[in-house]
Amino acid sequence: MKKLEQRVPNLRFKGFTDDWEQRKLYEVADYRNGKAHEQHIYIHGNYIVVNSKFVSTSGKAKKYSDKLIEPLMKNEIAFVLSDVPNGKALARTFLVKRSQKYTLNQRVAGITPHPNMNSYFLFILMNRNPYFLKFDDGVGQTNLSKKDVEQFNENYPTKREQQKIGEIFVKLDSLLTLQQRKLDLLKQLKKGLLQKMFAAEKNSKQPVLRFKGFHDDWEQRKFSEILAKSDGLRRGPFGSALKKEFFISSSEYTVYEQNNAIYNTWKTRYFITPEKFQELHKFQLVPGDFILSGAGTIGRIAQVPANIIKGVFNQALIRIRINPEWMDKNFFLIWMQSENMQRKLTQANPGSAMTNLVPMSEIKKWEIIIPSKAEQNKIGEFIQKLNSLINLQQRKQNHLKLLKKSLLQQMFM
Repeated sequence: MKKLEQRVPNLRFKGFTDDWEQRKLYEVADYRNGKAHEQHIYIHGNYIVVNSKFVSTSGKAKKYSDKLIEPLMKNEIAFVLSDVPNGKALARTFLVKRSQKYTLNQRVAGITPHPNMNSYFLFILMNRNPYFLKFDDGVGQTNLSKKDVEQFNENYPTKREQQKIGEIFVKLDSLLTLQQRKLDLLKQLKKGLLQKMFAAEKNSKQPVLRFKGFHDDWEQRKFSEILAKSDGLRRGPFGSALKKEFFISSSEYTVYEQNNAIYNTWKTRYFITPEKFQELHKFQLVPGDFILSGAGTIGRIAQVPANIIKGVFNQALIRIRINPEWMDKNFFLIWMQSENMQRKLTQANPGSAMTNLVPMSEIKKWEIIIPSKAEQNKIGEFIQKLNSLINLQQRKQNHLKLLKKSLLQQMFM
């Protein structure tokens, strides 16, 4: 017996039992194309140009026009028609919340829902819908036609049910916006504090902002002085030391690469034999070590966590072990991420290719300025607490995103 096609979503509001009805977009909304605005772009224009970048950045990237060439009205939807292969702008939607403010650019369509449609419901339904993404072959630029969009075939509930669904996502999106704002404010606070809590090396030996009880000048030292007395600075092995012939499909030992180490993911795709691991004992990572990007995306730094697989690091990375008599670990990580130290790293390696490696001898000679160990401890503890608060807010944001994703999967067909 042929299985009947499901005509209702998995999750519904109480009181709604009718099947959803299949409709093509032209049956539920009107379509029109945007118009060129190149000749009317002005820094202080009165109208926001709704182009693909504006939509894909949720309104953050703005251009302005002095003319309302193709007006978008309240509750209309802007829909991106064109994008590069595998791009993230194609089929993105933007819901207009105010008339006489936005003007529709070319390669973006204006969708006007019919009276029996809820705008927010359609805005969510069309956004990056798999139907539209199938037109992207991953090779050439994708350009959706009027026919492609109008043939979008989906299931729709009654307008009353659409409104109920729309309302819950309006509230959820508002929560996400508020949470993101809270997260951004904390990050801005951290950035501002770091600028004031670190001494500007060229101008002063004291920072603008200090904890009570600290008055002494920060001391100038060579970078080599803050390193562990034995093996404080080491670059990963070159050439034959890590040839692929040493890699095996599985092992308790691994090779850490630049992308998975400095971004704190600590994932691994290469394993080495126990014999090779022992042979490369000078390049082994232990918890508490710092690993610095010494090529490509230079300056990024991470601390080796306690729960990683035992492994060695490759030639794009520099391992740093500090002298605990001179340097607090929490402070060191924050200090290396400061503007002064990031500038030093960038100047040491103006290139970006693997051939332009940060010279080890250059790093050791750096003239640096640091506070007493006691002041380091206070700064490190404070920023760690702020980092914990930022991470907590980030987890809340991620939880809301997962909740929205789950509801989208269950409340739409």
